Amino acid sequence: MFFRFLATVSLLNQIRNSHAAPASEIDRYPIAPAIRILHQFPNLTSIENIAARPNGKLLLTPLTSSSVYSLDPTSPAVANIIYTFPNANTLLGITEYEPDVFAVVAGPDGSNPAIPWVIWSLDFRKCVTGNDVPEAHKIATLPKALLVNGLTHLAPGSPWILAADSQLGVIWRINTKTGRYEIAISDLLLAPGTAFGITLGVNGIRISGHHLSFTNSLLEGGLFAKIPINLITGAPLGNATIIARNGVCDDFAIDTKGNAWVTQNVLNGVQLIKPDGSFSVVLGGLNSTVFEGATSAVFGRTVKDRKTLYVSTNGGSGIPIPGTFRVGGTVVAVDTTRIGG
Repeated sequence: MFFRFLATVSLLNQIRNSHAAPASEIDRYPIAPAIRILHQFPNLTSIENIAARPNGKLLLTPLTSSSVYSLDPTSPAVANIIYTFPNANTLLGITEYEPDVFAVVAGPDGSNPAIPWVIWSLDFRKCVTGNDVPEAHKIATLPKALLVNGLTHLAPGSPWILAADSQLGVIWRINTKTGRYEIAISDLLLAPGTAFGITLGVNGIRISGHHLSFTNSLLEGGLFAKIPINLITGAPLGNATIIARNGVCDDFAIDTKGNAWVTQNVLNGVQLIKPDGSFSVVLGGLNSTVFEGATSAVFGRTVKDRKTLYVSTNGGSGIPIPGTFRVGGTVVAVDTTRIGG
């Protein structure tokens, strides 16, 4: 997540070249019907994160503006802007912390460091049919945070959400009722890596059982790990352990079998990491234009699409595939029953 902060195209080229994938891992599945591009945004629109509402609609946060989009997978021709946050240039993590109530990260894009990182709430509970405009309010401002990235809700009924700080290398906890915030977890495996002159650490975070699972984009070349936590307080109950040394990675979704579907961003693919730590690239690859700049993923929430993985992309905004150019980000629907999920 948030590879817009990567320094230069030449650095991104180094990353891609150092993680070259064999040809057999590149676009092994046909676009239809297992894989469908639902929607492509206008050029240079970089989609960063994705969440699914209980009614099946998708919420999308862009790096390139402070406006949240809503997309209906059953009628995906149009993505509607449903709210624009003030005093922000970019949006990152999003998570549901009450039924149909979502927390969203808003902040600077690097051009104006005076803009603070803010956690906002979007409440859709009073929306009527045909009107998706939510009620919004500010949950908390995090003046000490450096790069607030992935978000996750701690547990059902809990007021706490957790936020990954990719440059501080810590997990913040924020009380959605009071706005209180503090560092909940600090662990060596959350720390930023500095490969290629870039500083980026813990990225995507998700609760899985009694653990917090997370990606670290660059530390030790990129890894997927977990740490046992107290589901009431968010405090760690031990040290983090590495599940897989899977290379440069971004955000992820976890399925009902405990598999993690991890997006690779500049590597243009999606990995499947099993609970035993084995992993493979199951979607896309370095030359994939379908999953170009894959940033995040979420499973559907309705009876019809619970096995569908929705993947957001930035359209190659970090670096386009050689011979192509930067295009608008996309939302791709993947039938995981066709590809081992």
